[in-house]
Amino acid sequence: MKKKIKLLTICLLAFITIGHSQSNDTIRGKIVSSITRKKPVGKIVISEKGSTDFIEADSLGYFKFITKNKKSEYHLVIVAGDYDVQEFVFKSKWLNYKRPKHIVVNAKCRLNKEKASSDWKAGKAKLYLMSGIAPIATTKKDKRFKRKYGVEYYDFGCEARLPECLIDYNTRIFKTLDLTFGRKWRKTVRKDVIGYQ
Repeated sequence: MKKKIKLLTICLLAFITIGHSQSNDTIRGKIVSSITRKKPVGKIVISEKGSTDFIEADSLGYFKFITKNKKSEYHLVIVAGDYDVQEFVFKSKWLNYKRPKHIVVNAKCRLNKEKASSDWKAGKAKLYLMSGIAPIATTKKDKRFKRKYGVEYYDFGCEARLPECLIDYNTRIFKTLDLTFGRKWRKTVRKDVIGYQ
């Protein structure tokens, strides 16, 4: 009698395990920015549309999401940093890929490398900063930098959105300054300019 109960328990556990594994899928992916092709700045939260369950991506943008039901496609809701909330349809055929599926979150940048080029040509080039709660006042050194190189600093304080956009803009200005003045401007530029290293 004990052997029958033990055997029945083992069979029941095996059935539950098989049933459980057949009703779930594990979605693996990596969230990347359309601007940098790297992890967006800030926290990334992923959930299935209509569900209250969510997970966070790791520091490189990778995530592993276990679904509640098997489907041919999954509608994911992605909240990434300062990007707009985005939805992504993940197809079940991607579940068996060896590499995680790259999911690109699109940014709408008003400030980008094209804007930097047009600002430079119009004599309105800026280097953007993000200092925190209160913007830092312009100093005499900042004014000298503007007179010498034709670029002024603009401090968003803590109001800036999408640091990736600002890095894209600033990087174009850095390259243009290098082409125009060589590297000497780098000795006097503020070190808190976004994207400057």
